[in-house]
Amino acid sequence: MTVASIWAWIAMLVVTACTMLFNARFGWSLGATDLDRAGLAAFSVAVDALKCSLLVLAADAWRKRAITRATTLFLLFWPCLAYSLTAGVGFVASTRDATTGVRQGTADTHQRAQSAYDRTSASLKIAEGAANYSQTAACTQPKSKLQREFCDGVASLRDEQAAAAQKLDQGTTGSADPQAKMFGAILGLSAEQIAFGLALLPAVLAELLSAFGFYGLVGSAAPATASNKPAEAVPEVGEPPKHVLPAETPPNTSEHSPPLKARPASASTFPPPRFRPPLNAPI
Repeated sequence: MTVASIWAWIAMLVVTACTMLFNARFGWSLGATDLDRAGLAAFSVAVDALKCSLLVLAADAWRKRAITRATTLFLLFWPCLAYSLTAGVGFVASTRDATTGVRQGTADTHQRAQSAYDRTSASLKIAEGAANYSQTAACTQPKSKLQREFCDGVASLRDEQAAAAQKLDQGTTGSADPQAKMFGAILGLSAEQIAFGLALLPAVLAELLSAFGFYGLVGSAAPATASNKPAEAVPEVGEPPKHVLPAETPPNTSEHSPPLKARPASASTFPPPRFRPPLNAPI
């Protein structure tokens, strides 16, 4: 196994873990109770595991000439892939929408704070030009009831201005989805279309990698079969076949001597002894 194949296996395991997380989160979001959420999450993880292994098992069954089993596994692979794609796209889209919503809410808060700051600043500018403001030494020495009411209004405007300035420091003026805004400007498409494509791309890519990646890696690491072995040399047309003499039979080099025959391995070298009666045996 090479270094590239090791890195490929590690990457595939990471992608598969991500797709299982996508499916589990999507299944969890569909349940009404905790038991329903746990069951749907477990089911989604099991379907994703089958999606990763069914194609490999179908290929193995096809190599073993188990056509029916290979066809069944191949047909079961596609609904598992469709469910995983649906779960992955749903999870990524919901996550992206939630993130975009948070950014949009922050941008709206910043816009409202900016409007409040501009309004209070304009009101304070008008109040500072009023006669009561100069007569009370910038609302530090009010004397009459009318002046005190005027200075209370000025203090309220200053408090609103300070609160709006604090929100401006915490907020942001950026776009809710800067990536969609940039691609929309380049491609001339709406932000909704770009956001849909950006949510679709990572989910589809992860699901396809986890579905077909293991098939490619296992196929590349499979041992050589009999069909991959080099074929024996076949004599060309017109070439006489080459006969190899047995190891026990030496080649006959004489022209007049008869050919030697190979003696079986079980035959004895010497003939069996004959029975001879003793000399003093009665006749």
